[in-house]
Amino acid sequence: MSIENEQLYRFIIDLLRSALNDEKIENVPNDTDWNEVLKVCKSHMIEDMLYETVEKIDSVPEDVLYKWQKYKFNALVTEKTYDVQRNEIVNAFEKNGFKYMLLKGSVLKNYYPHPAMRQMADNDILVELGKLEEITSLLNSLGYESEPFDSRLHDISFQKSPIAHFEIHYHLVDRDNDRFDYFEKTFDRAEKCENSNFGYKLKNEDFYIAMVDHFNRHYARGGCGVRFLTDDYVFLRKFKNSMDWDYVNNELVSLELKDFQSVTEELAESLFSGKDLTDRQLFIFSSIMESGTFGGGEAGTKANAMTFYNGSKFKYLLRKLFPKKSFMKAVYPVLNEKPYLLLFYYFKNMFRKYKNRKESLKEYLQKFLKIKS
Repeated sequence: MSIENEQLYRFIIDLLRSALNDEKIENVPNDTDWNEVLKVCKSHMIEDMLYETVEKIDSVPEDVLYKWQKYKFNALVTEKTYDVQRNEIVNAFEKNGFKYMLLKGSVLKNYYPHPAMRQMADNDILVELGKLEEITSLLNSLGYESEPFDSRLHDISFQKSPIAHFEIHYHLVDRDNDRFDYFEKTFDRAEKCENSNFGYKLKNEDFYIAMVDHFNRHYARGGCGVRFLTDDYVFLRKFKNSMDWDYVNNELVSLELKDFQSVTEELAESLFSGKDLTDRQLFIFSSIMESGTFGGGEAGTKANAMTFYNGSKFKYLLRKLFPKKSFMKAVYPVLNEKPYLLLFYYFKNMFRKYKNRKESLKEYLQKFLKIKS
């Protein structure tokens, strides 16, 4: 990360700290390139989060502030549209007796100082796999167009012009994910929402574990944006002192997420409370800032290898291509009786995993091997 980029990213963090903590920003560099600030904020989908902070800064050029106002207005329209359409879907689920659970941003936005601060590209709702065909028909009747069902994946995309994009999850993760069995029991861990017959919600502890897993998956497969850190910060600020951390830590250890959670929680706390960063935190912070909202490939892959595989991209690659035996046995039960077929099923798993991706296994390996350690 260049010195110029580090200064830019640290200033954006100062803006975020001001917005999240309702503090006045004290130091604005005289040479701030506000067009570049806005460009980076848009790449992380945080421009709406920062608008009220930025409009109070006298040195922001009028043309940049005007662009920011337009983005703010569009984000508000999107949020209100999603609220209306989400209520329409929830009411339809209630009327037809379909269990459902709101996920991710549609829940997290309520923990920000203002819900509109948390932008969303889509809305996520978990349903029961056995009801998916009926739910698809119901949403189609409401005007939503859907993608074909794929049993290997974990959701179907439903869209309606001009804005609506709902991800209807029938699993929380893909079947080839190491944690599939754990998250398949999500409804079992849930409790009914108040004033609802079919709406469910997770306890804060389980919601947080799902947050960490979601963060980890984006980070591991190509990076993730700073909004994952703001989510972590606002959620723990509200609930940390009331959570059962013995339960949370035990679950995270069993899911091999504890190290990742500790590192990212400490990073979020350091960034948004103004503490100095360690070298490790600075490295992760730079990779996140260079990745954009949903990751940029090389930055995240390198950071994941450096942070959790002792700097070895080949250890990271081996884990990606050759998962644990326990995972392979869960996906391919025949291995419980015929373990000598493990090597064959490793290659079968690779072929299946990359068969329908835009990027082939060969292309992935070529790109991966070019990453500098």
